[in-house]
Amino acid sequence: MGRRGFSLLEVLVALAVVAIALASMLRIQGRLVADGAEVEARVLAHWVAANRIAALRLGPAWLGDTARHSGEAEEAGRPFYWRTESFSTSYPGVVRVEVKVSDTPDGESLARMTSFIPAAPEN
Repeated sequence: MGRRGFSLLEVLVALAVVAIALASMLRIQGRLVADGAEVEARVLAHWVAANRIAALRLGPAWLGDTARHSGEAEEAGRPFYWRTESFSTSYPGVVRVEVKVSDTPDGESLARMTSFIPAAPEN
């Protein structure tokens, strides 16, 4: 009659397989957390861009053929930096506005939004 149970080698192989599987799962979980943080930053940056467009629609007094402005905004307790540039269009009285938002003053854009806004009447 043979012995019952596992040999030490079989136990070590099983532990190695479990360790590799757990390490892979931890790596995947870490990547998901990092991706989630990036998605959160992009969503908040998009909200900042949408807020800038809304503010320009409410009072576009500065809009001209080629106006550039920049500033800082806070969304969900985090600082974001926006850059706004306006361009003339082939339609009189309408300006194309592009807003770019990043999480550092000179960083890569996390969000970009373009809108067409009626230009302020000239006095």
